[in-house]
Amino acid sequence: MAGPRQGNTIQPGWTWAADNDRYNTGDNWRASTWLAALERNRPVADDCLFAAVPDQVGDHHETDRLWRIWAPVVVDLGYPPAYVAQDGCTDPPWDDLAVLFVGGTTAWKVGPDAWQLTIAARQRGVPVHWGRVNSRRRFAMAALTGDTCDGTYLAYAPDRNLLRLTGWLNTLDLAT
Repeated sequence: MAGPRQGNTIQPGWTWAADNDRYNTGDNWRASTWLAALERNRPVADDCLFAAVPDQVGDHHETDRLWRIWAPVVVDLGYPPAYVAQDGCTDPPWDDLAVLFVGGTTAWKVGPDAWQLTIAARQRGVPVHWGRVNSRRRFAMAALTGDTCDGTYLAYAPDRNLLRLTGWLNTLDLAT
């Protein structure tokens, strides 16, 4: 997951995804920073799994409004758009999204509504990505269904958490 403020240089052939950084920046989010990152990485857009369209954590109405503004921009830049589902979402723009990104608050994300959306996505052949996966439980939810996920778990105490994460993989028999 490459965030706009990271300044990552994505190499050709790498599999990656573009974050919009709304969760991390909140009211300080700047469209110009996000768009500059998408522009900078256009040469490797074909290797991008998705670009997360700007959203508002916990607010599906605002997320829908942002989708209508920014999804066409993401597509015009050559990226597959990911709709970041938020609390209360029951009917994402299925015809326009390339990936369903499960966002929202933790309570919503681990609840039945988010799970039902992921089932609907799989029935439509839409890939699913889970954001902020920083626990064994949420990792297992994503891994056992074959979905992708991201989180900062490994970034904090990597020496200790790499061993734990490897243990999760081994327990789920996904390491091979």
